[in-house]
Amino acid sequence: MSVNTLLRRIRKRLGISTDFVERRVGLAPDDLAEIEDGTRELDSSLLDALAELYGVEGADVVC
Repeated sequence: MSVNTLLRRIRKRLGISTDFVERRVGLAPDDLAEIEDGTRELDSSLLDALAELYGVEGADVVC
């Protein structure tokens, strides 16, 4: 499973909206949807921010 898909699954399992995540980590509207779709690059600092928000380890997401 790709990192993008896993991040989407975790977010949905937590019941968190894309708008909420984008506001919390400082993304522009629709950026998270593009990341989750795999059409936008995910850098390590954003991965860490999302992992922290979702309550998981960044390394667990990429393994």
